[in-house]
Amino acid sequence: MVQDLLMERVARIPFEMNDKNLNCSSMAIYATNPSMLQEKSFLNIFSLFLKLLFSLNKQLKFVVYVSKFSIKMPKVRQFSVHEVENNGKISISIVFDEIVTHITTDIGSNLVKIERSGNSEKSETGDIHQIASNICNEFIENGILESKLFQIDCTKIPVPSNLQKIHCNQFSSAFLGDQKVIRWLEKLDGTVEILKLTENGVIKGLGKMEQLKNVTKELIAVGCDISDEELENLRKDYCSLVLNSEKLTEKGVKRALENYLEQPQKSGNVFDIRFKASSANFDKNDLFKGLMKAEITWKQYFSFKISYSLNSGAILEYDGFYFNLKNGLHSVKIMIPMDWKPRLRDGNTL
Repeated sequence: MVQDLLMERVARIPFEMNDKNLNCSSMAIYATNPSMLQEKSFLNIFSLFLKLLFSLNKQLKFVVYVSKFSIKMPKVRQFSVHEVENNGKISISIVFDEIVTHITTDIGSNLVKIERSGNSEKSETGDIHQIASNICNEFIENGILESKLFQIDCTKIPVPSNLQKIHCNQFSSAFLGDQKVIRWLEKLDGTVEILKLTENGVIKGLGKMEQLKNVTKELIAVGCDISDEELENLRKDYCSLVLNSEKLTEKGVKRALENYLEQPQKSGNVFDIRFKASSANFDKNDLFKGLMKAEITWKQYFSFKISYSLNSGAILEYDGFYFNLKNGLHSVKIMIPMDWKPRLRDGNTL
């Protein structure tokens, strides 16, 4: 369980003391076992113990195995699940910071081998995906899995039975198939800076999910059914917006583009939307009609320069690309290069 794993990766919590008789720079409390101590008696004993040791000018790092108190454990850096099927074998890796678990089996076999970093290999019988899901339960505390990066790639494991909420800064999934990503996204709770979803097929119903409204910086959904109306209901200030949806038309793209150009830009930002035109008579210039602050200069059929006037009076320029794809699909892309600096139309940089 999480308590046992925290003994391998003990979370340090800084603690400041302001007492003229004490000289403490920091200490660490490690919370693991809730059943051993009562809060009041523990605090009394602990306070006396600290004063005794610090009166002797001893530096202290004290370890207490107790999680009854409302001590918030810091998020781990990474939780990820990766699956590979190759040469008749299925391999699943589960990473919880420095705790790495490798799970392997032969296709068609119910003998599953499990190896965790620092421990000897063991075997279980059963379905490898269910076993992997059960192992994920070990990293869930009180129904919550907290991680700065939450990443699941190409895996068929079911959502862990103990998982109620995912708290993360970045949620990333790739090629889960069969709408599995929706079941994971339903557990995403609170704000998330980056949401990155990649599928070969279409993630159905994504645009209706409340979780999308909680994305604050980058929304990337390659393979979705977001419509013009659903996009309009999302945030207007994404740093990067990447969407691939046949339910988007030039009308929704135009509104999103204008919102994007109004935002402060920096190197690495991307606007990239694949959409389906509302009419067979669609012309690429229809994308930019009505953008009162924008001037478009086509350098080639697929390449353009856009000059955009800010309220400050400055005119910033960006390079963009347009592609007429198959099956009535179109693509417009503006990428901010890593060496990009804001420049005025006269060539000077800001």
